[in-house]
Amino acid sequence: IKRQLFNEARTEIELLVAARKAKDYKIPSEVTLWQSQEWFKKAIPSKNNMNCYDKYSDFADAFLFSDVPEEPVIVEFVNSDKKILNFIASEIKYGYFKYARFLKDVRLGDILNVRFKSGVVGGIYQIYTAEKTSDENFKSQFLMEVEGIVKIAEGKSFGFLNNIFIHPSIVNKRKLNNGLQIKGLAIKSYNVDKKLWGWKLI
Repeated sequence: IKRQLFNEARTEIELLVAARKAKDYKIPSEVTLWQSQEWFKKAIPSKNNMNCYDKYSDFADAFLFSDVPEEPVIVEFVNSDKKILNFIASEIKYGYFKYARFLKDVRLGDILNVRFKSGVVGGIYQIYTAEKTSDENFKSQFLMEVEGIVKIAEGKSFGFLNNIFIHPSIVNKRKLNNGLQIKGLAIKSYNVDKKLWGWKLI
């Protein structure tokens, strides 16, 4: 009512009244007063307030899980179709989680503050909250500017810039050729096959 969300307020009041009547409980005088007011009569109720709850769920989660410490992570890969991102918190904590509930738009290289619920290193994690943040010191541990000559072996679809891996998708997107001098940005990445940390061009 104070926020002048009158449609939502009337919906909540009518749900409250219905629940109390079903149990033969007394309707509080304050509620009866609300029902007699002009804003209540003009308001249009809905079947429920789920849209309102969803709108403020992030605020509720942040309050409920405020005792769970936030951890900075960097986004290492994004699957926008499935709404899943790969993250790195450290060399001993990395994996992926679904982000649709917490973030509308996320990009590779973004820094997030995350409250983790559970997870397996290298696998899927469950989280309580996630929001974008700015932490240049943390970011500098995982991103670096690079410059050099592209090396693509004959018949290969991938390449290297010094010891930095260039994925075939980057080769194709940027139309990179062997011997080309370039400047770019690289992100730290874990090579599952070699079980080693390295860098890849993004």
